[in-house]
Amino acid sequence: MKKRIAASGVAVAALISTVLMSSPAQAGPQCDWTGCSETINQSAYSVYVARDWCDGVGACSGSPTDWLAPGERTPDGQDWDTFRVDPGWCYRVNFNPGLTRTYDRRGSSTGLWVKVSNPEEAVVEFQSRSSC
Repeated sequence: MKKRIAASGVAVAALISTVLMSSPAQAGPQCDWTGCSETINQSAYSVYVARDWCDGVGACSGSPTDWLAPGERTPDGQDWDTFRVDPGWCYRVNFNPGLTRTYDRRGSSTGLWVKVSNPEEAVVEFQSRSSC
């Protein structure tokens, strides 16, 4: 009887492991084993952020969003997956460690959602409507 119970326990553990391992990875409010994605605003203007990855352009429906004032950052221990480059603006962003990108939406009527992967920090260094 003990062998049957032990075998049943092993089978249940294997089934649970299979279900957990086959679940698709998804962006969301949880950090993974590498850490969280964060956005830091070191620019002179506010930055719009979202907890979940958005579709890339336009609105970000269904995801908690917030504005980061100059000098603010997303809360520690929370996973914030994206920020928006506003239409008509140019943003310079440093993705730690040391990758700087420029997103130029001047002349565009739509914003652009930029993904911040775990465990990256996206540091918005500069925003301007007139120059990059």
